[in-house]
Amino acid sequence: MTLLALGLAGCTFTERGVYDGIRQGQINECNQMPSGQRERCLSEITGEYEEYRRQREMIEDEQ
Repeated sequence: MTLLALGLAGCTFTERGVYDGIRQGQINECNQMPSGQRERCLSEITGEYEEYRRQREMIEDEQ
């Protein structure tokens, strides 16, 4: 948790920093699960920030 806090502090509230912090928190939670559940949990985590940003821009352009 301390490393996560330090990572977020380094990115001080940029959109990417927030996204990466949330994603890392999800990964950490998955890693605490038993093996079968962990694999399923990790497969449900969204992709990298750039993929998220492109998808969001496409949605915004459609509106």
